[in-house]
Amino acid sequence: QYNKQYCLVHKDKVKQYYKQYGQDNKEEISQRAKQYRLVHKEGIKQYLLVHKEEIKQNRKRYLSTVSGKFAQKKHKSKHRKMKHIMLITNPFPSDIKVDDHHVLNNFHAIDANSSWNKWFVIPMPAITHNYVGGNASNLEHWRHNEEWIRKLYDIDIKELFGFVGVEQ
Repeated sequence: QYNKQYCLVHKDKVKQYYKQYGQDNKEEISQRAKQYRLVHKEGIKQYLLVHKEEIKQNRKRYLSTVSGKFAQKKHKSKHRKMKHIMLITNPFPSDIKVDDHHVLNNFHAIDANSSWNKWFVIPMPAITHNYVGGNASNLEHWRHNEEWIRKLYDIDIKELFGFVGVEQ
C-alpha cells in the first residue's frame, strides 16, 4: 500500500530510477530475459498462438501512435543506409505486394566491409522475400531469395556481378 502510494506521488523519481537501473544493469537484465525465454519457451509459444489476433491488433494500434510511427521511421532510415539502385523495374501486378531485395550482401563480397555491394535491389513478391527472415547475418535469407531471383528473372547474381568461383 505504501509502495503504491509512494510511486503515485513520486512518479518521475521512480521512472528515473528504473531508467538508470536499466542502463546500469543491461547485461544482467538481458541474461534474465534470455533465461526466462528458455525456461518458458512452450508457454510463450502457446500464448502467441492463442492471442495471435489480439497481438496483431495491438501491433497495428501501436504503429498508429506517435511512438510507433517514430519506431517505423527509425527502422526505415536504418534500412535506407543501404542504398537503392533498382536493377529491374517492378514486373508484378499492383495487387501483389512487393519488397525490394538487396541482391548482394556481404556473403558474396570478397571485401565484406565494402558498402557498394549493398546498393542493388530487385523487386520480389513480399511473401517470397519474407519467407526466410532476413538480416545481414542470415545467409539463408540471401540464398533463398537468390534462388527465387534465378527462377523469376533467370538471373544468376554471382555471375552477374563476377563472383563466380566465390563459394560460401
